[in-house]
Amino acid sequence: MHKIVNSTYSFIDIHFNHNIYTNVLGVCRSIMALGLLLTLILNSVDVFSPTINGRPTNTFLLENNVWIIKYNFFLLFGLNNIFYAKCLAIAILLLIVSGIYPRYTCILDWWIHYSFINFSMSIDGGDQIASNIILLMIPIYLLDGRRSHWNNLDQKAIPSLKNLFVNFIYKLIRIQVFIIYFHAAIGKFAVTEWADGTAIYYWFNNTFFKMSDFSAPILSHILTNGMVVSLITWGVILFELVLSLGLVIDKKYRKTLMYAGILFHFLIMIIIGLFGFFFAASAAIIIFLWPIDEPMIFNKLKIVRYVKEKIQAIKTSKVYA
Repeated sequence: MHKIVNSTYSFIDIHFNHNIYTNVLGVCRSIMALGLLLTLILNSVDVFSPTINGRPTNTFLLENNVWIIKYNFFLLFGLNNIFYAKCLAIAILLLIVSGIYPRYTCILDWWIHYSFINFSMSIDGGDQIASNIILLMIPIYLLDGRRSHWNNLDQKAIPSLKNLFVNFIYKLIRIQVFIIYFHAAIGKFAVTEWADGTAIYYWFNNTFFKMSDFSAPILSHILTNGMVVSLITWGVILFELVLSLGLVIDKKYRKTLMYAGILFHFLIMIIIGLFGFFFAASAAIIIFLWPIDEPMIFNKLKIVRYVKEKIQAIKTSKVYA
């Protein structure tokens, strides 16, 4: 009996005794909010909700009997005043990016993201990822008394039951990210074009998700080689499967896998322009692979020291020149 009790405590210490209230979740929360913020700032309302003769082409917006539409953030001032709701959303997202009082902004954060999914005709998958993760973050931040999500709380100041609960929610978030990447990999096998190695060719030449003007001149030549296309197609599946294994992989490999995952999504953004998806996926990967109780350090002194060293090196080289 004594061994069972000890093993139980050992399991809890290993898996449910991390300091969730570091700046790690805050960084990810700001990244997701920044993605939607830039999307709203850089695009007009007509891009999100195109209209014909003053009526939205998104018929879902006209189904006023659906309760979620009645309370859609972007329809707070009515269909004719979406611009004002957009401006208010931008103001709130700026607060969220700043990290101020997460307890009071976490529900607004989810409301805006979820409303955007149902309101916009221009979503790329990242919006759903962000909405799901932010929803799971709500219990963590409702119990968060910090003035800013950039601050790191001493774990000793967190009551044990509260710490156990927020660790459980954090595990759920990681499992959600695992499901996203595991399904993204395994689900592709059921699609003929992914199984036979031609999917990348069709995706890059799709009328909607197609190559950007920047990448098209380079990739058009590569896509004429069937072997290269197949290797890229199957490589995507393999990499997504490897990413999903971050849930169980040795901790010493997780950061390397995280950087590779962010680079992977950055390349997707450059090639086919999935701008919002890059922010949401990058935040999800950081949550998934960065040690939650290891704060991210943004050391201004190191940056200043590095710049001074470079300036001194330039001056020295000029002297000896």
